[in-house]
Amino acid sequence: AHRARPRPRPPAHPAPPRPPARRPPADGAPAGRPRRPRRPGRAR
Repeated sequence: AHRARPRPRPPAHPAPPRPPARRPPADGAPAGRPRRPRRPGRAR
């Protein structure tokens, strides 16, 4: 196939500012989105 002249790569954008990491709750649950137990028998 005919290859056109390669386009100049766009400048790599800097990573978006990340929100400050929240401390895990006092009960010791892991940080991040709370895990929801999957219920067998139901598709999503």
